[in-house]
Amino acid sequence: MDTTGFLTVALNADIQTADIQKTSKDYQLPINIYDSLCEIKVADDGSSSIEPSLAEKWEVSPDGLEYTFYLKKGVKFHNGEELKASDVKYTFERMLTVTGGTNSEFLDQIKGSAELFDGTATELEGFEILDDYTFKLTLSEPYSGFLACISTPAVSIYSEKATESAGDQFGLDPALTVGTGPFKFASWTYNDQLVLVRNDDYFQGASALPGVVIKIVPDTETQTMMFESGQLDLLDMDYVTDQISRFEETYPDQIVSGPRLGTTYFTMNQKLEPLITFRSERPFRWQSTVRPYWIHCGEERASWKTAYSPTV
Repeated sequence: MDTTGFLTVALNADIQTADIQKTSKDYQLPINIYDSLCEIKVADDGSSSIEPSLAEKWEVSPDGLEYTFYLKKGVKFHNGEELKASDVKYTFERMLTVTGGTNSEFLDQIKGSAELFDGTATELEGFEILDDYTFKLTLSEPYSGFLACISTPAVSIYSEKATESAGDQFGLDPALTVGTGPFKFASWTYNDQLVLVRNDDYFQGASALPGVVIKIVPDTETQTMMFESGQLDLLDMDYVTDQISRFEETYPDQIVSGPRLGTTYFTMNQKLEPLITFRSERPFRWQSTVRPYWIHCGEERASWKTAYSPTV
């Protein structure tokens, strides 16, 4: 494949899957090949807001229990199929039932989610399709953070037809991994590189980039040398924090920094003592705002989406 003009970036480890329902990390790739119903946007001043994405609008009932979503018409998956409400229902139900799933908690608030998750129900009770582009979600109780939950990359919307046809190769075989995002998953050479190509039919407008090459470069010194020799267009300073001062002096006009949204947390294993006998109802958690640093070469060519979920 000719990758002339592609943006070249690096990751320090390969992804395990592009199936976002089966991973709680590796968001850099999926966020560029899928979309969610709505998305969180962070402004330059650090403030955030929930904005429409695949859903053009939504309405919330006065009691906070019912959310009616209206999908944008004409949105196409990479296989040419049009996005319908049935695809959203399929996505939500798959999140709660897929083997190896890791993100079901984002849908916990929907009525019937617990029953579908534990196998006592065969469909999601709180999901009602009103027509091809409209559906209603009913929560078991009001929850002000619900829109934020379904704005995460983990709740990206899948094509029922493409995902079912791919079977267990969805997220592993690029040709079978289909979304609505600004880029298509073109190829994956494990522990070497991943390649994305532009989705010319993207509903928010085609990217100025013809594609993205994601190199797998575990050694941070190698990443630095590749950047300074022109083999990388961007260098993520998260990987080389000890070099920040030097790069600020050497490339003062090429550093891009800003706020980003992320959560840092401990995960408690309640199957081990002492938590097996004492299960705290007040999880130990905190949130932090982290400033990322990106270095870029030459003119600003375009942008591709990035997402982070740093975990301790």
